[in-house]
Amino acid sequence: VDKRGVGARGCILLSGVNDAPEHAAPLASLARRLHAKVNLIPYNAVQGLDFRRPAAGKCAAIARDLHRRGVLTKLRRSAGQDVDAGCGQLRARVVPIAVGV
Repeated sequence: VDKRGVGARGCILLSGVNDAPEHAAPLASLARRLHAKVNLIPYNAVQGLDFRRPAAGKCAAIARDLHRRGVLTKLRRSAGQDVDAGCGQLRARVVPIAVGV
């Protein structure tokens, strides 16, 4: 919470789940009700899961729509995808080991 009493909320954007224009209005309403700024975080794909990252243009459009609706919004820059350390990628992995070789 900052000096004005505004807290931040994160929203992970998933392709085909919450990346369409009609998803901006309910998110804006919730953010205003909570007096929150919104950090939009495009999902980073994880092997073995069906979720996908939205197109950059869709992410930017939602951010613009939230701004137009009076919500302070930050569209997070993607980092860590190349080393599986981005949002949604930090998890345990099973590494098979050969026994008796």
